[in-house]
This record gives sequence, structure tokens and C-alpha cells, in this order.
Amino acid sequence: MTAPERLESVPLRRSVWRARLPAGLEVIVAPTPGFQKSFAVMGVRYGSLQNEFEDPETGRRVRVPDGVAHFLEHKLFEGADGRDVSERFAETGAATNAFTWYNQTAYLFSATESFERNLGILLDFVQSPRFTPERVEVEKGIIGQEIRMYEDNPGARGFRNLVEALYRSHPVRLEITGTVETISGITADILRTCHRAFYHPSNMVLVAAGDLDPAAVLGIVERDLAGRAYRPAPRVRTFPPEEPEGIPARHVEAAFPVARPRLLLGVKDRPPGRGGPDLVRRDLATTCGLACALGRSSETHDRWYREGLVDESFGFSYSATPEFALTVVAGDTDEPERLRDEILAAGARIAREGIPEADVERARRAFLGRYLRAWNSPEALAHVVLGNALLDTEATAVPDMVLSLRADEVAARAAAALDPERHAVSILRPLPGAESS
Repeated sequence: MTAPERLESVPLRRSVWRARLPAGLEVIVAPTPGFQKSFAVMGVRYGSLQNEFEDPETGRRVRVPDGVAHFLEHKLFEGADGRDVSERFAETGAATNAFTWYNQTAYLFSATESFERNLGILLDFVQSPRFTPERVEVEKGIIGQEIRMYEDNPGARGFRNLVEALYRSHPVRLEITGTVETISGITADILRTCHRAFYHPSNMVLVAAGDLDPAAVLGIVERDLAGRAYRPAPRVRTFPPEEPEGIPARHVEAAFPVARPRLLLGVKDRPPGRGGPDLVRRDLATTCGLACALGRSSETHDRWYREGLVDESFGFSYSATPEFALTVVAGDTDEPERLRDEILAAGARIAREGIPEADVERARRAFLGRYLRAWNSPEALAHVVLGNALLDTEATAVPDMVLSLRADEVAARAAAALDPERHAVSILRPLPGAESS
């Protein structure tokens, strides 16, 4: 049996255990002694952006409809026996879920007992798809309803308007779910092709957290894969589209049933161009920089709050893959144009003056505190470990990265993430005649 290796974070005094099985699957166990709940998540390096790729079996370049990754996530829950997989988990008292993002899909469960049985169910349904033309057609109606539901969500509508303003051709501007029109072209054969290409163990990571024995977990997984006769396979070659420089539209608005205007300001950051620890470090530096510039402990946010320009809805995020990087700052406000100008002014101020070392140190410590708290939740810990592993980075290496961030590095990333030359805004305004509150 493959022996796991211990990976330790010295600053946090926490460890995880990792092994790569002969089939290529990376398995990571994060023990949390004393916790009754256990959690496992299986992640695939496949999401809504990977719509054009080289089929490993035929060598042909394949283009599939938008929304296939999300559609495939749905269909895997229809088990090989025709039963919804959720029912199998429910028999043991476990809860299950899944999600699809730009560059990953993940399947998970949480349970307080029968961990081995539940892990077996997870491994089985993710690797054993059942696609029939009839059931694929039924699923189109179900996902079509989900798509229409998102169209009525103000957060989803505002974000969609924003990325369409920022990007001309990159698939980040498209719905992760696809549209009713694009999913109409999905077939059982397309789902089989995508599953065969991307759902190989070498393209997946399994993370388990709880009061677990790493060797025992590894043994369960190794026995399951041993009976599946996988052949070695390289990472799937994908073909991301070329995104031109420039912003298609600086300002978009829509009337929507909201109580107050909602501002979303986005910055189309330059693509990192590579993944791994370099991408993770860039993400960390940017997030710390945005916290210094706009976070709740910053003088800027304090002033905005006291003046009534922002409320508890205000927040920011930074998302990046090797092919794209995007800052989003959002919040409800009665003065969206003023808030836009204030956000961009904060970025320009950092570009001119930098960020004081004391502010960066405060952001470092705040991040490490949140990171350490993840070890108090098997679910949070598993997601942290998985997110880093899918980027080929050890979660236990992240604290050292954070501590080594330089003030000038953090300031440069914050300035880039709030670059006024690369920004656009999306505003949702209350419908005519609606009362503000």
C-alpha cells in the first residue's frame, strides 16, 4: 500500500498527510482529532472554462457547448442504478452536494458516522457515470429552470452584466450553467467524452478531514481504484481563447427589483499566465492588498461607513486562473457613482503612496487567523486544502507565503487589482416607482 507523507505548517503547527496513488489520484487527509463530523470532497480540474480541448482518446480538438461541466455535475448524481445518489447518502444520515466553478468541479459529503461507506459512495458515483439520451433530455428541463432562476437573482444579474462589459471573448463572460440555448446541444456522447477526458484520477484530488486515520482512508481509496484498471494519462490539453486588451464597455445599468442601487465595480486584471505556487502567491498578495485598501479595518472603509456611503453589503473578491484574473468590488449604496470614484481613488492612492508596513502586517495576521480557524471545521479545512491542491500547491505552504509577502509586492498587486484603466461598472437601479430604503 502507498504510504502517506506528512506535510507540516511550522507557523500554524498543523499537519496534513498526502499520497499520490499509482493511478495518479492525489489523496490528502487532514486529521481533526475530537471532531464527530467528517467531511470528504473530490475535486476535478475541470470547469466552465474548459470548453475546447484535445480528446486524449482520439487526439482530436473538441469544442463542446457552454455549460457542459455543470450539466455533467448534475448527471453524475443519477447513479449507475438509476437512483439519485443523495438517497444513498441519506441512508447513513450523510449530506451531499456539489458545485462547478470556472476551473473546477467538486463533489462532497459530510457525515457523523459510516465514513467508509460514504467515501465508497463518493468514489463510486464520481467515477461511474450513467448517461442515456432520454435522461439527458429530462435534465435539460431541470437545468433550464435553474438558469431562469439565476436570471431573477440581482447578484447574478449584476455580475453577468459586469463580466460582459469587461470581456469580449473569454468564456468567463458566459454563465457557468450555460444558457437554455447552449445546453440544448448537449448529448450523452458529449458528456461521455468530457467525463473520459477530465475525470481521470490524475486530474482529480480527494481530500478528507475529520477524526480520521490517514492510512485507513488511503487504504479505502487505493482498494477502490485498484479495481478500475486506469491507464496513465497526461493532463488534458485545453485551448483558451485569446482575450484582447481593452474594455468593451465602461458602464452598464439595468433596472431591477432591488430596494437600493447596487454597484459592482470590476477590474480586468492581466492574466497570470501560469498556475502553481506563483498563482497562489499572487492571489494572496492581491487579497491582502485589497484588504488594506478597502477592508473593514481600513481608514477608507471606516470613513465610507460613517458617511453612509456603504453598509454591511459592501465587499470585494479576487478570482484568478492562469488564463484570467478579475477583481469585483460590490455593495448597495444610494450614491453608486460616488462610490465608484472613491474605490478608484483608493487604488490610485496606493499606486502613488504604497501601503504602510503596519497595514500589511495587520492584513497578514488577519489572514493567518482565518486560515488557522479553518482547522476548527473539517468542512472549511477540506475546502482550503482542496483549493490549493487543485492549483498544485500545498496548503501547509501557504502560511509561509503570507508571512513572506513584502509591502511593496502587496501594494503593487492592490494597485493592479484596482487599475482605473482596466475597470468597468455594473449598476442595478430600483425599478421606476419603487421606493428606496
